[in-house]
Amino acid sequence: MAIPREKLLLHLRLGRELVQAVGIGSYFEEPTFDWVKLEPGEGTAVRAVLVRSFDEGDEWANGVATFGTLNKLEPEGAQRHAGTLASCLVWAQERGADPDGFSTGADLDASYARYAAQRDDA
Repeated sequence: MAIPREKLLLHLRLGRELVQAVGIGSYFEEPTFDWVKLEPGEGTAVRAVLVRSFDEGDEWANGVATFGTLNKLEPEGAQRHAGTLASCLVWAQERGADPDGFSTGADLDASYARYAAQRDDA
């Protein structure tokens, strides 16, 4: 379930990471499951990262956080932003996120499971 935009900062101040699936990308013709992660930064700052997970799961094995990522393989190419929550939300929108669509990791896994079911049916 999405967290209301006005509650995002509270969740971040409580030390929670918030995530949102933003699409399917590719890396050398292999699909990636792309998602944005918001995490608490120093003081009142927020960090945003575009995570590009390799498509390693299926409808049942869908723990996206356990998948390998392009971010770890090529850290110099990782897309990141740090600043206020407002600036991070703008940055995230530019990558396909909806500021009203951030949630916990469980919702990210559910998004991947839906994608995997459609992929496997194709």
